Amino acid sequence: MKKTLGQLADELGAKLIGDNSAVVDGCASLDKARSNELSFVYQSKFLSDLKKTKAGVVILKEEFHIHCPVNALVVKDPYLSYACAASLLTFDEYEGDFIHQSAVISDPELVSKNCRISANVYLGKGVILGEGCFIGAGCVVEDNSVIGAGVRLKPNVTVYANSQIGNNVILHAGCVIGSDGFGYAPTKNKTWTKIPQIGRVVIDDDVEVGANSTIDCGALGDTYIQKGVKLDNLVHIAHNVSIGEHTAIAACTGIAGSTVIGKHCTIAGAVGIIGHLNITDDVHITARTLVTRSISESGAYSSGTPMQKNKDWLKNTARFKQLDKITKTIIALRKAGRD
Repeated sequence: MKKTLGQLADELGAKLIGDNSAVVDGCASLDKARSNELSFVYQSKFLSDLKKTKAGVVILKEEFHIHCPVNALVVKDPYLSYACAASLLTFDEYEGDFIHQSAVISDPELVSKNCRISANVYLGKGVILGEGCFIGAGCVVEDNSVIGAGVRLKPNVTVYANSQIGNNVILHAGCVIGSDGFGYAPTKNKTWTKIPQIGRVVIDDDVEVGANSTIDCGALGDTYIQKGVKLDNLVHIAHNVSIGEHTAIAACTGIAGSTVIGKHCTIAGAVGIIGHLNITDDVHITARTLVTRSISESGAYSSGTPMQKNKDWLKNTARFKQLDKITKTIIALRKAGRD
């Protein structure tokens, strides 16, 4: 979508240095951008690219403007302002009132206006679809689920029965919402008896879930994803987990059942969190950390061993196995020295 630089400056609350009538209609990196495209810079390591850019306008901090050869939008937070500008320049291809002839809709009267429903979609009995939704090809929404306004279900999303999804939620391709949690009771014969999973998944407004992520339904109560949560691809949320508002979780993280995570947390890639824990607000967990106990104090937490040469890792691993023996020896020597 086309915007003049004057319009962008007004909408972003930016200071424009340059031609307010110039028009941009897309975004690109500093080194690839053309005169009709917007770019941005937020770190000094990109200043060499800034000096050579041919972009129509660059979003930047005041201190970087001296290096900018083109129009500039000066802001305090270029990264955030770029995100807003890119949204303003992006055409929403998913808008429009259209239902493909191959879609199966059990209760058409429950589908609101301006919804776009693609090929081979199935909407079960009692499914409520809010205004302005997009349902991608091959999606399945089972009985009695409620989908809010402005929701985007990308291709092949599956929403199990009785799920509740708020407004402006994005579920990327292959997401599974409401699948059974991992619940089995052991028998005397060393087999497993399935425990029925009869709860729901409740997702609040403005949540985004990455491709092939899964959110299990509650065993009894609900699995609850609160407002503004962002989940990356290949994230697994087990039954009865609760995730607080605006928490972000990176790819390949798994959270076991009944764990409660607070607001404004960041959880990096490949983190494992065991079940029945409580993690307070504003906790930041670094990549590949294993969380085995509750966290009651805000801050950053890490575990795991960073990469090293294999020969060093082998030696250090051998020493690690000896730590208890070494510790006992040191304690004994200290006691002997005091005596």
